[in-house]
Amino acid sequence: MSVDYTLLGQNIKRYRKMANLTQEQLANMTGYTDSHIGQIENAYGTPSYEAVCSIADALNVTMDQLSYGNIKNADGYFIQELLRITDGFNDKQKRFAIDMILPLMEQLKKHFEEEQK
Repeated sequence: MSVDYTLLGQNIKRYRKMANLTQEQLANMTGYTDSHIGQIENAYGTPSYEAVCSIADALNVTMDQLSYGNIKNADGYFIQELLRITDGFNDKQKRFAIDMILPLMEQLKKHFEEEQK
């Protein structure tokens, strides 16, 4: 299986921006230079496995997300993300978050059902 380094770079950039990080901040978190991060994001050269793992750890994403843009174990990732996002919430805040998510989930379900028609 070959690696699509352009897709890898695009995904790293997307998740870095979602984390509100600059290339310099990500570089500081990973021990690489911002120039190296930029080269990876722009698919210049071939990053080491260690570099990609370090970036995935710093961005708190899976290697699947960086490599393919999606997740092989989506249920596990979903639960992990909910736990990460609500870390530090008390019980009342967690219940409120669930109450807010339920109507959103219904709308998403309707949207994707209509999209498949």
